[in-house]
Amino acid sequence: MSDRYDRQERIEGWDQTKLETAYVAVVGAGPVAQAATLCMAGLGVGELRIFDNARVSSNYLPSNFQMRGAKPGESMAKVLEQRLQKFNPIMKIKGLHWKFDQHYFADAVFGRKPDVVLDCTNDPYQELILYAYGQANGIPVVNTSANENKYELAVLMPDRNFKVPEDFYLDDTSLEKVLAKIPYDYIQAKFRGEDQKGLASLMVGGLATDQVRKFIMPLDEADRPLRGIFRYNELSKDRIQLQLGSKAPIGDVSSALSKIVWPDELNIVIVGAGSIGNSAGLALAVSGGSTINAHIFDKDEVEEVNLNRQVLFKMSDIGRNKVDALAQTMNEINGNINVFPHPEFFTADTKLPKPDAILVCTDSFRSRKLVNDYAKLHGIPLISGGTNFSSFDVVNYVPGTTRCLCEIDVDVNAEKEAEAARHSCIHVVEPSVIIPNWLAGVQMVMQIPHALSPADHDPVSGRITGSIYSPNLMNVQRKPICDCADKMQKQKKRSTRKKRKPASSSTASA
Repeated sequence: MSDRYDRQERIEGWDQTKLETAYVAVVGAGPVAQAATLCMAGLGVGELRIFDNARVSSNYLPSNFQMRGAKPGESMAKVLEQRLQKFNPIMKIKGLHWKFDQHYFADAVFGRKPDVVLDCTNDPYQELILYAYGQANGIPVVNTSANENKYELAVLMPDRNFKVPEDFYLDDTSLEKVLAKIPYDYIQAKFRGEDQKGLASLMVGGLATDQVRKFIMPLDEADRPLRGIFRYNELSKDRIQLQLGSKAPIGDVSSALSKIVWPDELNIVIVGAGSIGNSAGLALAVSGGSTINAHIFDKDEVEEVNLNRQVLFKMSDIGRNKVDALAQTMNEINGNINVFPHPEFFTADTKLPKPDAILVCTDSFRSRKLVNDYAKLHGIPLISGGTNFSSFDVVNYVPGTTRCLCEIDVDVNAEKEAEAARHSCIHVVEPSVIIPNWLAGVQMVMQIPHALSPADHDPVSGRITGSIYSPNLMNVQRKPICDCADKMQKQKKRSTRKKRKPASSSTASA
């Protein structure tokens, strides 16, 4: 029996059979669809059908990470089918070269009724077709759109929200006339014609996948789909805006920044190549950095039980060092990234050229404390991600600008962890699933330019959190800067002075 889903099946209320017997129709094969379908392959959704008439471009971009190595002109839906089947051979996956440009073909193309329809396009006309199909057949539709720095997520239930105007079904009615009759903002028309880009696409793909799961297999009564529209804008101080229900339209999340600027060359240390480290590695590979040098530390080897969460590993990687397998895939995705694998633990004595930032992707508070102290001592920006089966948090430490990992009580929790280890020789395996780890890793990488140029990018002092039980999906919690680094530097100076203190005269004469 396969161990692939062992960690998620440990979650109370989890029913893998419901996922394995589900059918999800995915419209689109671009960056958002590539992210969402990879997450669904991690969950083990039984059947996926992917619809898109786009073909692989001769100009490969890392945002289309699932298209790496594909021949120009190939059907993107077909290529995505092949890549996902290789990642999870247990699933039934079909890529169909098709665009929904006529509403009356939907029944025939979908075949049997899907449990959920997931729209991953920036095409408002296809969105309307899918909403009309969902209303006619009693099927929920999860709608996503993204560009470089913004993304939106909406869930349309067949028994609520707006109704598709009757004249939509007339061949001579323009899209603009139909959109003008829709009172709410569920059709994301402002993304029309815009390219989907890496990090925003990865985030909304992960969030959308969890909405799909909620329809197929909710954990309990509180685990409900989104009711409204979720918007994220990386250029905004607030980052997040949510409209609950469908009472009134809302405007865009206001932009405080004009753009996100990545450095021409980026030097990063990643501590941990597990679930969060895989997601961060993928996000780093599709990010905006021109040249990236990444040192990755982890001593573990790939096991089958890792494969449902650690998305850059394949069956053929089982038994390899995680850092070697991760480095290979990151290099395949982005030829401008130089990955240096270190199959060892990161320690206080690790010798490296001073990096621009450190990403802490471990599940150990003791490891986080070690790296937190290292970053404070050397004045290095630090971005930490933590998860459990239902939530994630991301904390930025930017010297002189934000709080450090005292935000998550890292010292106290590290001591509790050490105390528990001293009194038990049994390693407790915690339940875990792909989505919180995926979101944490991607969100960490999104914070890198904020951490490197705090005067221009307004990094969050506090934390960014997300939970399957939160009606807001994600929250930004800002708090005042701490003085932990100053205290550490003063303590270091006092210690240095004591070591340099000259011997007394009696000692000197002896």
